[in-house]
Amino acid sequence: MTGETHLKVGVCLGAITLNPTILVWSMAGSLLPDIDHPSTSINKYFSFASTFNFHHRGLAHSFIVATIISLLVYAFFGAYAAIGMLIGYTSHIITDCFTPKGVAILAPITSQKVHLGAITTGSAAESVFVMFVTLLSVAYFGYTQNWPIAAIWSAASLVACILASTNIKKYYLLSTFILCLIILTT
Repeated sequence: MTGETHLKVGVCLGAITLNPTILVWSMAGSLLPDIDHPSTSINKYFSFASTFNFHHRGLAHSFIVATIISLLVYAFFGAYAAIGMLIGYTSHIITDCFTPKGVAILAPITSQKVHLGAITTGSAAESVFVMFVTLLSVAYFGYTQNWPIAAIWSAASLVACILASTNIKKYYLLSTFILCLIILTT
C-alpha cells in the first residue's frame, strides 16, 4: 500500500476517537513502519534508519515492535499518544496484510506471513479499500454520536462501493443509483 493509503486509514481510525492527540499520533504511527523502506516519506526525515539495512516489511512491520514503540511513546508522551501510536502502527501492519506479499506480523518470533487479500499497491482496488475504511469509520462515528442518518448514508455508500468494485455491469447502475440517492438526501 502507498504511504497516502496508510495515512488515510490512520486518520480515519484516529478521528473516530474524537481526541486530537490520538489523531496526530495515529497519523505518525500509520507511516512509521515504512521507515525500513528507503523511498518513503518517513525515511526521508529519519534517513539514519537506512544505515541499519532493515528488510522492508520485516521487523518494523511486527506487532511486537508496534507494542514496544507504543510503550516508549507512553513513557515519554502519555497514554493518549501511545493509544494513537498503537492505532496507527497496527493499522499500517494490518493494511499491508491485504497485499500479495503479506506481512510477518510476529517477527522475529516467526517469519510466517499473513495474507488477507491481494490488493496491489497503487491499484483501483486500493482506492476502493480506502473508500471502504473511510465510509466504515464515518458509519461508526455516526452511530456512536447518535446520528442515525449519517450512519445510514455511510452504510449505503459502503454497499455502493462494494457493488461498484465488482465487474458486473448491473451493479454499476445500482451503485450509481444508491450514491445519487445519498447525494439527493443530503
